[in-house]
Formats: sequence, structure tokens, C-alpha cells
Amino acid sequence: MLASMMAVQALTPYLYKDYFKAPELISLGGIVGIAASFIILPVLSPLVKKVGKKELSAGTMIITILPVITTTISFIAMVFVYNLSKTKLEEMTAKLELRRG
Repeated sequence: MLASMMAVQALTPYLYKDYFKAPELISLGGIVGIAASFIILPVLSPLVKKVGKKELSAGTMIITILPVITTTISFIAMVFVYNLSKTKLEEMTAKLELRRG
């Protein structure tokens, strides 16, 4: 967990600077993360007592991994559809060229 947090902290400036083209948002992103932590802290202790540490950890991991799985499946589907349509487009273009020529 520590390694992933360090990787995110190291890559965040590049994300805002190169991808979003807005380096001024780096500090806003940090503030939002800290604010979320402070909002969750008062709720966390009673939740741990009610549910348990391991169960809360497992639930958090499941909630965190769902968007990753969904994004991965969506990406694979988009690549498949793109390649399929590209192949069909090439076939249709070839047929049109044969009719013209």
C-alpha cells in the first residue's frame, strides 16, 4: 500500500501537467484528498467497531477494484470493436475499388 501511495504521489504532477495541461490543479488535488481523509476519520472508528477491520478492508478493496475491472473490460471491448470495424471498413473499401476498377 505504501508503494502504491508513493507511486501515485510521484506521478500526480505529471498527470496534471501533461495530461490535463493544468499544473495549477496539483495543489487542489492534494487538498481534496486530505479533505476526504478528514471527513472519513470521524466515521471510521464506529464503522470498524461495528463491521470489523478485515471486513472493512475487504469491502474497501472490492469497491476500489470495481472501477478498475470495469475500465479494463470497457477498454478491451472498445479495442475489439475498433479492430472489427476497421476490418469491415477495409473489406468494404476493397469491394468498392473492385467495382470502380
